[in-house]
Amino acid sequence: MLDDVLNKKLELVKKRCMMGVLSYAALGCTCASLVFSIISIALPYWQFSEIGVGGFSVKYYSGLWSYCKEQTSFGKSESKCTSFEEVQDFFKATRALEILGLLLVVSAGAIGALKLFVMKENELFVQIAGGLAVAAGVFMITGAIIYAAKTQNQESTLLTSQPGLHAGFALAIVSGVISFISSGLFFASKSN
Repeated sequence: MLDDVLNKKLELVKKRCMMGVLSYAALGCTCASLVFSIISIALPYWQFSEIGVGGFSVKYYSGLWSYCKEQTSFGKSESKCTSFEEVQDFFKATRALEILGLLLVVSAGAIGALKLFVMKENELFVQIAGGLAVAAGVFMITGAIIYAAKTQNQESTLLTSQPGLHAGFALAIVSGVISFISSGLFFASKSN
């Protein structure tokens, strides 16, 4: 009889310990998603194109907020970045979705931290944090898909290569995927 009670207590302790580990992992993934999202939004490397003939080359790269041109001529390099003044609607949609994803990740992290450190018994916070993380991932990945679909329709010319997607785009996808993982960990950490 005493062994049964001790075994049940031990199982309960193990379960709570696992819930804590999953909660910390979910919060860690949320923080990682936040960092990748911030870097992705700020980087001017969502798209990249290069022209090169002999000792002369021109590199074009752009992000959500600016575009840059780097010229190299026989060892001498010159670079200039300019902010976008007018952008197409798909750019505005991508910006909005990426920023909404960022805000939702911040919210998921804040609510997850509140559950983990302050209101430990409130299971509703786990569900809210998980739902916000899912929504953040959906927004981030949707924004990246819109950007890719619209920019990859551009034709290459004899002088330029077709623009390729670059690091900022990849980080947006990575951030969205990590946000989904965070959501799964939040939901898994919910005690039954």
